[in-house]
Amino acid sequence: GADFSVMFDRTAEYAGWVWTYEQALEVARGMEEYGAYWLEEPFERGDIAKSARLREAVDLYITGGEGDNDIYMFAKYLDNGSFDIVQPDGIRGGGILVCRKIAMMAQAFQKQMIMHGTHGLRVAGWLQVDAASPVTPWQELVFARPYMLPQDAWEPGLKLLHNKDVFTIENGY
Repeated sequence: GADFSVMFDRTAEYAGWVWTYEQALEVARGMEEYGAYWLEEPFERGDIAKSARLREAVDLYITGGEGDNDIYMFAKYLDNGSFDIVQPDGIRGGGILVCRKIAMMAQAFQKQMIMHGTHGLRVAGWLQVDAASPVTPWQELVFARPYMLPQDAWEPGLKLLHNKDVFTIENGY
């Protein structure tokens, strides 16, 4: 329905092949025709120019940055208009303080930041960044293998914390 967003994670480096610009444009236009919200990492990591060109050509959001571990790379993405939404990873990106800095850069460029997906108790650190960042409307969660709900993924950690529950998810929130 209209209140349900569908995102596509291409993560080009792991797909086995990298799209040409023309292939990415064709796929992105097909996705936007059906109301897709975003296309994540359509090209190889660090490709500033093709991502910026695609972002200008389509109406769905182009996102990326999950594999980058350099705050200066995010500055290049933002300065060159590569992504509508930057997606640092809380571990690879340099920790929650660095991700907070990336969020502030995103705010300066009037872009969003959505932390790369995680599961388990790491969600707590990611949510701290989200809560302190005015340009972070969502948190991407990962259904790890074997596939499980987020509550099931952090259950082993609850034994260490001596808590009944850490997070409650209701209606996607």
